Amino acid sequence: DRFYNYTGLYQFERYDPDKIPVVFVHGLMSRPETWVPAVNELMADEKIRERYQFWFFLYPTGLPVWSSAAELRSELDRYRKTVDPSRRNANFDRMVLAGHSMGGLISSLQIRSGGEKLWKQFLETSPEQLSLSPELKQRIISIVQFQPRPEVSRVVFFATPHRGSELAVNPVSEFFSRLIRLPINFLNTDYLELRSALRQEYRELFVAPANSLVFLRANSPLLKAILALPMRPGVPYHSVIGDQGKGDTPESSDGVVPYWSSHMEGAASERIVPSGHGAHEDPQGIAELGRILRLHL
Repeated sequence: DRFYNYTGLYQFERYDPDKIPVVFVHGLMSRPETWVPAVNELMADEKIRERYQFWFFLYPTGLPVWSSAAELRSELDRYRKTVDPSRRNANFDRMVLAGHSMGGLISSLQIRSGGEKLWKQFLETSPEQLSLSPELKQRIISIVQFQPRPEVSRVVFFATPHRGSELAVNPVSEFFSRLIRLPINFLNTDYLELRSALRQEYRELFVAPANSLVFLRANSPLLKAILALPMRPGVPYHSVIGDQGKGDTPESSDGVVPYWSSHMEGAASERIVPSGHGAHEDPQGIAELGRILRLHL
């Protein structure tokens, strides 16, 4: 609630139409500064430094993942309108997203289709037909009605809990989940209308605080709903996964996200690095990102 107005894309340097944007998306209880080690190493590579520019998406991480993904889409629209209104810059359309942990889920939603394929998993009726206040209805529509971003041409997932984490269901996480204050005020009539529109099996989810920690529970139907959405064809995605140096993949975990959650079928590449959950700060993880960016040129 306190930091919502700071949500947005921030540039590392002045916009350069001759460079490909790389957008870094941080994870839960984090900030863009978590990418400093990666940026330092990437800037030391002459070829990467000359061909890429680095942007950072800042958002309050208590927000539900759907909401944060909608905020990023809005910011990409704002940037496009500002720096490339004629939509002629080919470099803008070669954008790379790098998402750590929950930031990977937000990035994943940028290359997937929502709409009917999404809301039909949860609602008996379309969002447009709900009897809600205009503000809430518009917010819900912006969250569920979306198409893959045309400018995103590659995604790198770092330690991303595509199927959730057991840590999100322990008593400590439950306690902190209830402390998160969202910048959204529901009218009682809106609450009743929205809850009654949900399919019976999902109504209990709406009783709990509808924030990011609830979203990240292991095998959450909310996360399964993302995996069920079609991806934009032709957009390669990569996984960088930590195993704490134990070398026990596929039974491994980075200490927060198990391999079964971070592994993605169809990935263009998958790199296991000897790190904990901070695979994006690990030297081998950063080197893998550099390899992917050079491949993308």
